[in-house]
Amino acid sequence: METYKLTGTQAAKVLVLDKNLTILHTSALKDVLLEALGTTAHLIIYFENIESIDLAFIQVLCSANKSFLKQDKYISLKGDIPKGISNILCDAAIDPRYCDSDFNTKCLWETGGTDGKDNPEC
Repeated sequence: METYKLTGTQAAKVLVLDKNLTILHTSALKDVLLEALGTTAHLIIYFENIESIDLAFIQVLCSANKSFLKQDKYISLKGDIPKGISNILCDAAIDPRYCDSDFNTKCLWETGGTDGKDNPEC
């Protein structure tokens, strides 16, 4: 099982996600996201050396984003969204323009990371 670690302060913490981001690792991801929700106002996620990702993992990140927003906290992505993640977002038809969530204006995937570029349309 993958282990994820938070670094940083109460104001902002960093979470590095790498290698295999799949359903097998969603439990560990959920645990660290709940820890972050209780201990920081801002979670910064870095994606590094992604080998695989699946929809279950993406759904956990979406759910965490909504939980953060409900508590006036936020998650941001640092850098560009890796191509593999963009591909699965497109394949799964996850697009902030069509999200029926009350939080769709603050979608985690909307900007393609902190570079400010829009997530490429499918």
